[in-house]
Amino acid sequence: NDAFSKDGLRISSMVTTNDSLYLATFDGLWRFNAESNNVEKLNFTENNKLILQLRHHKNYLYFGTNYHGAFVYDLATKKIIKHISPEQGLSSPEVIDILPLRNGDIWITTASGLDVINIQTGYVRNIANSKNNENSTKFISLLLADDKVFVSTTGNKPLI
Repeated sequence: NDAFSKDGLRISSMVTTNDSLYLATFDGLWRFNAESNNVEKLNFTENNKLILQLRHHKNYLYFGTNYHGAFVYDLATKKIIKHISPEQGLSSPEVIDILPLRNGDIWITTASGLDVINIQTGYVRNIANSKNNENSTKFISLLLADDKVFVSTTGNKPLI
């Protein structure tokens, strides 16, 4: 624990790949290497964001932040390859959950909506927006099951 910053100790999400455990924290993205028994903060620009959710797909880490949208990190090159924010069409900079799919789409729940991003084209499609949708107030989590994406909300009516 000595290597962690104070906010780095506040962990919000974790994923494993090979011999590493990646940690989404209140102080960016960290990695624990089981082989060397060391923890380190990943070295990329602006790795100081409060990360709410972290997912692994293929050779990429996908993570959502509290105020700065979503990011895609390439494990091979050790670089951020994509930043998705309201400037690109994201419904809110607060990304609560993120779910990459095999077809290249990334589903994202935010404080204000549900978005689907095509990683190849960068096109952001707003599926639902709570500002214009009385059916829900906040989009909370995503689950892929039987090739269907399920979305939970804080609203009392189903999202159709």
